[in-house]
Amino acid sequence: MLTVPENCKLQLPLDAEICSSRIALEQILLNLLSNAIRYNDKIHPEIKIKFEQTAEGYTFVVGDNGIGMSKEVLSSIFEHGYCSGVLDRFSNIGNGIGLGTVKSQVERLRGRIEVESTMDVGSTFFFTCLSDPIIPVLIGVYGFIVYLKPIK
Repeated sequence: MLTVPENCKLQLPLDAEICSSRIALEQILLNLLSNAIRYNDKIHPEIKIKFEQTAEGYTFVVGDNGIGMSKEVLSSIFEHGYCSGVLDRFSNIGNGIGLGTVKSQVERLRGRIEVESTMDVGSTFFFTCLSDPIIPVLIGVYGFIVYLKPIK
């Protein structure tokens, strides 16, 4: 479960029907949203999620106005076990599991993930996944329908 602070502006896409693994997409999006909240030093954090259906599948964009990342950090963030050592807004340090797991989940959905970031401006993550009613790498279960709905 993720609690979004009241002062955080969260912009979500319109309703969308996605044929993919619900569990994997939830894990990916929860991690990216959690990081966008935790690593944001602004009084009014802003997080935008965009979604587009393409001929091959789906493209997601998760952007924030947080603390951003240096080029050195960007080169390592998707490695399993990598931890930048940066304190979050709650004075905690990450454990190095999150973004490595996100990359693994995206790759299991036969997609890829990239990030753009500027220090003190924010970060934007782009990830894709293929549309496929059967995704055998995900415990042999047929694809799920995931409903992304704006929080009111």
